[in-house]
Formats: sequence, structure tokens, C-alpha cells
Amino acid sequence: MKQEGIPYTSEGSKEALLQRVLYAPPPVLLEFVNAIADDVGTWSKLGLLGKKTGERAGRVADWCWFMSTWVGLAKNGLEQQVVQRQKEQGKMGQGERARLNV
Repeated sequence: MKQEGIPYTSEGSKEALLQRVLYAPPPVLLEFVNAIADDVGTWSKLGLLGKKTGERAGRVADWCWFMSTWVGLAKNGLEQQVVQRQKEQGKMGQGERARLNV
């Protein structure tokens, strides 16, 4: 009987995870750093980490949240421009117009 390996435990998977993290788009990395910093700040409030570490992590989380908000707004603005150009050029199909309510 052939024994199959346990998923996500081989050495190759560790490298693949690291590659996925390093090649992720900047907004994804920003959200990842935000989540880690927010967790560290929460652990500090629970008394698991020092107060100074928690304050620093809280500031990093706040800035990451602020920057990710701006990145999201910029992304939405660019998408709006693309949709507007397609609408003006008449390249949007009937299904796309119905989906986007334009």
C-alpha cells in the first residue's frame, strides 16, 4: 500500500510558502503586516508581551491600516477610470454593463 505524505509538511512547501509571501502584491503584504502588528498589540494588552512592544506594534498597525485604506481608495479610483473609458469607447458588452450597473 502506497503511503501518501501529509500535505504542507515537505521541505518544498516551506520554500513555496516563502516564495508566495515574497512575490505577493504590496497591498497583500501591507495587510499581512497589519494583521501581525495588530496581533502583537493585542497580545500586549492581554499581558503576554511588554507594554513598549505593544505600543510600537499598535502604531505600526495604525499606519498599515491607514496606508491600506489609501491603497484601496487609489485602486478603486483606477478601476473607475478603466470602466469609464471602456464605457466611453463602447467596448463593454451588455453583460458587463448590467453587472456594473452603468
